[in-house]
Amino acid sequence: YTGDDGDIVDISAQDYTDTGLWESVGSARLTMQDYSNTDLWRQVNLGESPIDVQAYVLDSSIKADGSLTVRAVSEQRIDAIVISGAVAASAGSTGVSVSGAGVGAMNLISASVMSYIDGDGESTYGGIEAGSITLEADDTSTINAITGAATLAAGFGSTGVAVSMSVALAHNGISNDVSAFMTRADDGVTATAGAVTVSASEASDISTITTAASVSVGIGSTGVAVSGAGAAATNAILTKTNAFIEDSTVTTLAPTGNLTVSAEDRSTIDATVAAVAASAAGGGTGVGVAIGASYAGNMIGYDLLLGAVPIKDPAEVKAFVDNSTISAAGDILITATAEETILSQIAAGAVAIAAGGTGVGVGGSGVVAINMLSTDINAFIDNASDVTGSSVSLSANDTS
Repeated sequence: YTGDDGDIVDISAQDYTDTGLWESVGSARLTMQDYSNTDLWRQVNLGESPIDVQAYVLDSSIKADGSLTVRAVSEQRIDAIVISGAVAASAGSTGVSVSGAGVGAMNLISASVMSYIDGDGESTYGGIEAGSITLEADDTSTINAITGAATLAAGFGSTGVAVSMSVALAHNGISNDVSAFMTRADDGVTATAGAVTVSASEASDISTITTAASVSVGIGSTGVAVSGAGAAATNAILTKTNAFIEDSTVTTLAPTGNLTVSAEDRSTIDATVAAVAASAAGGGTGVGVAIGASYAGNMIGYDLLLGAVPIKDPAEVKAFVDNSTISAAGDILITATAEETILSQIAAGAVAIAAGGTGVGVGGSGVVAINMLSTDINAFIDNASDVTGSSVSLSANDTS
């Protein structure tokens, strides 16, 4: 309202088309907004914010005759298909066709998965007691992605020219923190009839296919065909998998009461990257050019600077006991295991055909593949811990 005496205006009886009294300042409806107006709107979801999956006991005492199970399970999944195509054809005394297609896709998963006991209640009623006690944190994040670009160009005439180009780019990443642990349980965690198990497991999987194809045909008294295809994909897994007991007292009473602390990572990358270019030219003078190129970067325990430069950031698999007292009637097993796998198939091809009184064919293809693994694997007892059992076993294994 731009008129005088706004405090006595009867809103229900106004003529809002009277621009002398009313001025439109926009709509509050979200569907009618111009989000490209940076004076009014700003994108704020640019920072990584991991999904939280937590199951826990916090500062509580528990007495149970049966089992106590605290389990956190993450099954994040992305299935993506992104395809682009283009076709161009021309005919006449001079026929010129230009066709291009490009596609890019980025798929990311980041999760924090935790199962834990933090504290065990007030000292008067403190402690946790159950027949058996299990803490499990498990992640099976999965990315399945297909990215492809294809182009076709054809030119026919006294002079026939065809140019075809295609590019496919993809990046897929999983960055998870999986942990199962006991901490600050100093009044005691006791399994009266069975085992105590603290287990963290990571099994991330990235399966991708990235392809680009380009075909050009030029026919005429002078025929020229140029075709190019490029495909590039980077896949990265950055995970931390930890199982531990710290600042706690843990006891098993039954002869079968083993105590197990285990961390394992079985992450896998399976990537296929291919680029194919073909050109055919015919006429009194025929010129055909075809170029194909592919790049694949598959990494576990490496980050990518600017999306291309590998920076070492080792994956982590740790199982340990720190500053704790452990007394087990059965065996004590502390294990850290890595079975990470990279499967990479990469191909590039180029075919150039030129026919005529003068025929020139040029074909070239190239591939670059980088596969890198870096993981810290540790199993240990540290910081004046007192550990007693029928047997004590520590093992750190890597079969990547």
